[in-house]
Amino acid sequence: MTSAWLASDWPQELDLIGQVRHRVRNAYQNGSGSTGPLFPLLQLEKWPADDVGQRAWARFNGALDTLADTGEGFQRFFEARKRREKPNLFELFGFLHAMYVQSDCLKGMCHSLRMDCDPLGNPLVREVREIRNRLCGHLAYSDRASEHSSAMWNENDIEVEGFAVWIYSDGDTWSGSHEFKYSDLYSKHQKGLGSEFLIFEAELIERRRLGWTWDSLGKV
Repeated sequence: MTSAWLASDWPQELDLIGQVRHRVRNAYQNGSGSTGPLFPLLQLEKWPADDVGQRAWARFNGALDTLADTGEGFQRFFEARKRREKPNLFELFGFLHAMYVQSDCLKGMCHSLRMDCDPLGNPLVREVREIRNRLCGHLAYSDRASEHSSAMWNENDIEVEGFAVWIYSDGDTWSGSHEFKYSDLYSKHQKGLGSEFLIFEAELIERRRLGWTWDSLGKV
């Protein structure tokens, strides 16, 4: 497998998801801002004291922390590629799974704030999740379909810039050998899920403009 892409070409600007997370955390840290009072999303005492409110707070802030952790993982993953180090299979599984987890984070944040959003409606998000489901080394029904799929890995097919893998599938679509580049997968992830995070951020900005509170969540 050959590619002109090098990990050193990966710009920090590609982390659109991390940028949105950073802005959300900064904007809602203290519950104040230039456009007037904000709902202080990060302050537990400002959420309803009942179980629903406390679980929502934990889900929202847990997702923010998970986004930070997975973002750091991506950075370290590409730093190792810059050093021309090949990932082992465990690291590769982590790379694939971290993209999957980040889309779950957005879904959880929306649910916490009673926002009607579904990142899985984005075709690039679905594609990356489908690839993870196909490749992570266990028999799995992918994308709620009846097609059964598993993958066979060879350490020699895992290289600095990408990897090859053989997929067994009940259907004809995925059966056979496939090659993937880390840069392509990550780019699809950022373009797909990153656009969904921008939509989420825009909704937060609009709700902030309207001065929403917990009682108005889901009613804007």
